[in-house]
Amino acid sequence: MKLVLKILLPMLLVAVKAGAVEPVREFHPEITSLRDSVALFTLPDSSFLSAAIEIRASVTKPSEKATIRSNGFAAVMNGTDGSAIEAWLIPTADDYDPISRKRQAAFMLILRRPGVSDSVLVSKTISGCVAPADGFNTLGMEMDSGRNLTVYAGDRKPEDIATLQNITLRPVATGVISRGTTAVELIVTETVPDPAAALSTGKTPQEIAGIFNWRQPEGPEGIWHFLDRDTDNRSIRLGGEYTIAIVADEESAPDNNPPKSYTIIYFDGAKVENGSWKPGMKKGRLTATSFQNHYNLSWITADMQYLDTECNARLSDDKSIISFNFPIYGSTVRFSRQAASGALPTK
Repeated sequence: MKLVLKILLPMLLVAVKAGAVEPVREFHPEITSLRDSVALFTLPDSSFLSAAIEIRASVTKPSEKATIRSNGFAAVMNGTDGSAIEAWLIPTADDYDPISRKRQAAFMLILRRPGVSDSVLVSKTISGCVAPADGFNTLGMEMDSGRNLTVYAGDRKPEDIATLQNITLRPVATGVISRGTTAVELIVTETVPDPAAALSTGKTPQEIAGIFNWRQPEGPEGIWHFLDRDTDNRSIRLGGEYTIAIVADEESAPDNNPPKSYTIIYFDGAKVENGSWKPGMKKGRLTATSFQNHYNLSWITADMQYLDTECNARLSDDKSIISFNFPIYGSTVRFSRQAASGALPTK
């Protein structure tokens, strides 16, 4: 993490934008010291692309011949099957290498599994980047969306010290293990939610279309299909010929007043990142303005990023066409209203 997780998300309109999902970072200032104990932090139940923990701590009284059983601290990830991966940093009082003239510490990466002997995946001495024995070192461990595990450690400039690929462990918790007395300066955990899960409405196109079978769509509500576009391909590109639904947010229409906001929901037609888009996912949001048939637009692009700066939508007077306008990028995309029964995805 190094306080900035190395998360790479794939990149519908490609431009400068903010992510549809942002890293969820949690600090744990209540923990300032540990002694022969474990502190675990449960990860969110929802799907996530990556998980990480970073610790900054010091072994307050390192022994000259410290071992994992008597000295040191570790970052740990616990899996769904009861297995765990522990990354141990083991400073010793005899921490100076007279040959290289660098500070050094022991490092071990251990896989623990129920009913099976522990496996030492990595065991080595790290030098140059670590603080003196009783100084503060950073120790971090992160697992990315490709199931790759990276461990880094050090004083002012932490360095990657171990990388493993195709890890089968699915983290459900991260934490800190202390052997001996450990002073803690920082513990931070971070997860990056899976955009597909975060954008899911939990509704199928059939359920959404059924809404309009018992009530007449008002304003921009309804099912819409791509009509045409006028885009500047130098700064923006359309991610597909979309079929979308626009549904009023019920909580935004108190006392039978007109809705103040609407959710745009993806049905079909993605070409860019088409494997990432499933029917029923959020595609954006409309917010009413003081002008009739005019709305502020927040659009979620093909690579699941928000595009909303100066974006707006305009509903034609006969309510048959809605235009999504992206003035900064000199582009407009138009959609035509569809009959609910004929606009559903075929699969």
